[in-house]
Amino acid sequence: MELKSYTCPHCGGVLIVKEQLKVYRCEYCGVTYDYDYFKEEDLLARADVYLKKKEFLAAKEAYGFLLEKEPDNAKAYKRLLLVTEKFTDLHDFRNEKIYDNLHFPELKAINNRALKEVTGKDRVFFEAFERSVLTHGPALVEARKKYNEQKDVCDNLALEKSRAPKELTPLKKAYENLRCAFILSLAFWCPLSFSLCVGSGTMNPNIALFFEKVFGFTILFELIMLIALKILGHLVELEEDAKAKAEDNKEHEAVEDPEEVKLKELKKVADRASYELRKNLKALYENDPDKN
Repeated sequence: MELKSYTCPHCGGVLIVKEQLKVYRCEYCGVTYDYDYFKEEDLLARADVYLKKKEFLAAKEAYGFLLEKEPDNAKAYKRLLLVTEKFTDLHDFRNEKIYDNLHFPELKAINNRALKEVTGKDRVFFEAFERSVLTHGPALVEARKKYNEQKDVCDNLALEKSRAPKELTPLKKAYENLRCAFILSLAFWCPLSFSLCVGSGTMNPNIALFFEKVFGFTILFELIMLIALKILGHLVELEEDAKAKAEDNKEHEAVEDPEEVKLKELKKVADRASYELRKNLKALYENDPDKN
């Protein structure tokens, strides 16, 4: 009776199959397979069912087994690329956020095997996969990594600059000191002088007259301080306006911060990598083996 050799998709052991039997058992791992499992015309459809149900391990075994029997099956290679990343659709590669977690070495191994075995127009798909996902994908990941690192540097520098204590000018210091003195005098001298003035009716006339004069001088002193505060406040505003204008002019004339320049350059590199990836993915979709 004719014997036909198959490989166990579970352990890789050799199965010796008799055509007349309906069930085969692996001598190495003990797994039993139905005869229909080895029908080549049904294996791709069965594996696709696993893929749609997101039973990725079963689908991977089925596609792998099919490729052992048909090493040039482009559709199986394509689906095996999807299963490796637990994708169900080729367009999942459009999402650039997933590239940080792609298994590039495993994808490259599968794609290299496809490039070696697949011929004809289906080969173009795997050439496009090489150019897009496997070439521009890692380039995009690296470019974004460098950009994010440089952005953190610039953000930290800006934060340190914002937290740095601002030095007060002599005019600003004088204004702050006078304001504190004015508030303290209002809180202490005015209530005290007023209370003494009110109680002067029970005092000696000369003492009462003295406290009334003290109260009057206190009010006059507070008015003078208030006027001085207004004048100093106006001078401080003029000084700050002049300082702001000088800083604006300095920013226009000064050379741009080297860290910011580097950040902009890295942003251009990341944008370019993204553009190249999207451009080559277009060729990938156009040459999908399922369309051929």
